[in-house]
Amino acid sequence: MQVPTIRGVSFMKLHLDAKHRDTDGDFFTEESLLSHLNIEKVKKVNAGANNNNVYKCKSTIDPNQRYSYRRSKIPNFTYNGDNNIKLLPDDDEERDMMKATIENWDQASNLEISPKVIFNGYVKGTDKKNPNQIVLYHTIVSDGYDNDLYNLYSKSTVEDKDFITHLDVEISKRLIRLFERMHDEMKIVCFDVKPGNTVIKMKGGEIEDLRLIDFDGDWCRHKPILELEDKINRECIKTLSILLMANHFISKTPVKKNIFIDYFTNKDGKVKDEIIELKEPMRDLFCHRDNKTYEYCYIASIYFDEAIDYKQCAYSCSDIFDEVFETMTTRTHSNDGDETWRNVSSVKSSKPRSKSKSKSKSKSKSKQKTSKRKRSMKSIFNWLRRKQTEKNRNQEKK
Repeated sequence: MQVPTIRGVSFMKLHLDAKHRDTDGDFFTEESLLSHLNIEKVKKVNAGANNNNVYKCKSTIDPNQRYSYRRSKIPNFTYNGDNNIKLLPDDDEERDMMKATIENWDQASNLEISPKVIFNGYVKGTDKKNPNQIVLYHTIVSDGYDNDLYNLYSKSTVEDKDFITHLDVEISKRLIRLFERMHDEMKIVCFDVKPGNTVIKMKGGEIEDLRLIDFDGDWCRHKPILELEDKINRECIKTLSILLMANHFISKTPVKKNIFIDYFTNKDGKVKDEIIELKEPMRDLFCHRDNKTYEYCYIASIYFDEAIDYKQCAYSCSDIFDEVFETMTTRTHSNDGDETWRNVSSVKSSKPRSKSKSKSKSKSKSKQKTSKRKRSMKSIFNWLRRKQTEKNRNQEKK
């Protein structure tokens, strides 16, 4: 008997096989899947323009047991019987991305890097654009967690904003361990690491568990370089993941602080020698173009600063990296008026960021420090844009 395939990939590897269907061999509907798993929706928890609808759920048998239900907004396949299942879009790139998505979630769950996944398959429905067409939506059902880190830090107190707390230190250490396992055991790099893609369980004010989510194959990709016994490259990739996450904490969360400062600096506030040694090889990786895509630089253009234009990656990637490296390895907080650039935390005691004695002196010192350092991220990218414009004009004159 011939094994059914999609563009050369078996149904089993894409989780289109009988194991991921109902007892009649048909694909679940959303309602029949929830009933099969004894789960009911509680509320929708994500808003915005991401690619999935996510719901908090609970068990219909044990209300204390929580789950997360995540379904793609855009259909992944058209379905007209097992002999007529087609990818959307029907090309090799989409096939590879879908295969990676399935494998990534399975691996992350088995290795306890993500929440435990109890269903990784598809539910069928109708296409909104074509109600007569049955389509399949990728669906993940996993253990539920209390919160994601973005929402957790959105609820921080004023004191939490001024201090690098014990909780900050513990979260940073756990995240670093998760990055190490993701790179070393899964052999993948997830470029979209951020607080909103990290979930946490708390118990009595302490961390019970912390996991990463969103292992879709579009931005979680296998990297052959991780298959090699190359300690330098492994350290570079890990540190780049930390830089990406640190940027989100310092620029995108309400607390605007860098919880990873102890990873980058010694107790005297100086950047560690081993981090400085990684700067050049990290820059090479950051500016490496894979399949015509500057992956790290592209993510920077989305999250690091609104002034970054992705088109600049081709000619100013090194400048972008240098600014990111300088910012994330020397600052605990956003540079807001009378706040200093660095205040290193300690595991034994939480330290606040320093405050100047007078606002006028503080503002003056802040301006001096800013002028001595590189331009702010916004100004450097505006400067790079002007530089490229001048370059284009000169070329046109010639």
